[in-house]
Amino acid sequence: MQEILKKEEVIRWIQKTFEHISMKETYGEISFFYNKGNSLANGIYFLTIKESDGPNDKSSRLDRPGVYRLSWQLSKDTFVQKFGPKPTRPSKGNSIDVGLKLDELDLHLPHSVYGWMCWSMVLSPTRNTFASLKPTIMEAYEIAQKKFSKKTNST
Repeated sequence: MQEILKKEEVIRWIQKTFEHISMKETYGEISFFYNKGNSLANGIYFLTIKESDGPNDKSSRLDRPGVYRLSWQLSKDTFVQKFGPKPTRPSKGNSIDVGLKLDELDLHLPHSVYGWMCWSMVLSPTRNTFASLKPTIMEAYEIAQKKFSKKTNST
């Protein structure tokens, strides 16, 4: 079995790979935003790393030792291609219903809560899994850039 990629390695890769990003740590989550020129208060989310369950999301079982969740947005086309139709929005405190175990390690899955918004996740990826997901993480960055441009009327 391959070794789990440490979250610090993921953070270093993000910081080295992407321009105009900011990082914010709140409530046990590290959030990455696209924010060219620091034009917005935070910027546009494109990726998060979470290490603990929240009151409205326990389905990933992040209370297990060493488990973290890496989450990012996909385009609707990519989401549907990988996972099938978008799930409906779950009620508060519940997870999406897609007929999958949403606490599996090292598996690309719809996000347990935000899958309805085309977000995806992987719990504690190995090096190989993370490498295979880089194109979709790049897509998340591009989505954030487009949303930023639309919001700030810039290019």
